[in-house]
Amino acid sequence: MYKNPFKMLALLFIIVSAFGFIAHIEALSWIGVIGLIICVCLLISRDSNNHYKLMNNLEKEIKRQVSLMNKDFTVSQQFFSSDKETYIALDEINKKICIVYNQSENTFPLKKGNVYDYKSELFAFSDILQSSILHDEFSVTTVSRVKLDTRYFTESLEFRRLINAITSPTTTVEHVKKVQLQVVVNNMSKAYHRITFEIFPKGVAKTEVAYTAVEKEVSHWHSLLSYLIKQADEQQKPSNASPNSSVADELIKLSSLLRNNIITEEEFNNQKKKLLG
Repeated sequence: MYKNPFKMLALLFIIVSAFGFIAHIEALSWIGVIGLIICVCLLISRDSNNHYKLMNNLEKEIKRQVSLMNKDFTVSQQFFSSDKETYIALDEINKKICIVYNQSENTFPLKKGNVYDYKSELFAFSDILQSSILHDEFSVTTVSRVKLDTRYFTESLEFRRLINAITSPTTTVEHVKKVQLQVVVNNMSKAYHRITFEIFPKGVAKTEVAYTAVEKEVSHWHSLLSYLIKQADEQQKPSNASPNSSVADELIKLSSLLRNNIITEEEFNNQKKKLLG
C-alpha cells in the first residue's frame, strides 16, 4: 500500500493537468493545478506537524533522562539545542551542571529515521574547564580555566594538551551558518560537548535579527560558564600563609613531573624561574 497518499494524489493531479493541457480542456487543466496546489500545502503542513511532534518527543525524553539521573539536581536554567542533539542545565543551588548528549551521530538534524540514544552526565561547577562560542566550527571567543601554572600541572596537564588539540581556530566571518557553544569538562571519556544554538542553512549576516537573537542566547550561556570558570580559579589560588612552604612544595611537584617525563626540561626551568622570582 502507498505510504503517502498526498504524494500519490499530487501525481494524479499532475497527470490530470497535463492531459487537460494536451487535450485543450481548460477546466480539466485548472482542476489539476488547483488539486496539485492543495496537495503541496497539505504535504507541507503534515511535514511541519511531524517535525513539531518529533521535537516535542525528544525534549520529553531529555527531561526524563535528567529526572532519572539525580534527585538532587534542580534545574535553574536550561537550554535544548536546536537540533535536540544536546542539552545543558544549571543547578545554582547545588552548584552542578548537567549535560545530556546523543551518543549516536546523525547526518541531518531532526529527520525521520534518526537515532537518538541520550546519555546524561553531571558535573560540579569546578569541572568546567573551558567555554567557547563557535561560528561554523571556528572559535569567536574563549574563556579557559586551564593555566600554565604549577598548581594545575598535576591535575590538568593532559587536559591542557587535549584542549590545545580541540580548540578551534579563531574567525571573524560576517555570514554564519551555525552557532554553537563548546564546553570542555573534567572528563577524559568525553572531554567536550558542543551545544548547537541555531543552524542557518543559507547563512545569515551578523546584522540580521535572526542572528542577534541567537547570539544573545549563546552569549548569556558563555557568560555564565565564564563566571564559573573564573570563580573556580579564584578558589584554587594558593594561600599566602606560608609562601616558603608553598614554593618548596611546587618545586617538589615540578621535579616529580620532570622525572616522569610529564613536562619537558624547558617547562621545568621556566616554572622554576617563576617560583624563585
